[in-house]
Amino acid sequence: MSDESPEIRTARRRYVTVCALFWLPPGLAMAPLVLLFTERGMALAAIAGFYATHSLTVAALELPTGGLSDVLGRRPVLAVAGGLNAIALLIHALGTTAWALALGMVLMGTARALAAVRRKPGTWTPSRRPPARRRPAHRPRAR
Repeated sequence: MSDESPEIRTARRRYVTVCALFWLPPGLAMAPLVLLFTERGMALAAIAGFYATHSLTVAALELPTGGLSDVLGRRPVLAVAGGLNAIALLIHALGTTAWALALGMVLMGTARALAAVRRKPGTWTPSRRPPARRRPAHRPRAR
């Protein structure tokens, strides 16, 4: 038995579950997409370029999408991420040219960046409003 408290074990189990649920779908989608791209006549160098495009898109949009999530809220941003991912998968299903497949990877990377919004502990959310600033009481001037 370990010396960890039940709270620490619960937190660790939840963290591992969330990480697995976050990274499992892209990992499972990678192999079928490589097979799809090779079936469409793309060389392995082109496929590597598609995935590089995806990775660079995610890296470039991580911070801006976090700000967008702060302004619009997490739910609308996650809904847009789901829509973009569906459009990207549709483009992959119907696209046959390298440009169409690259566009699908850009949209998929954008959706991934939008879905990766996280909230720091203690930050403002609509359900937890920041404390109101107190204004000094109005004092009439002495004449």
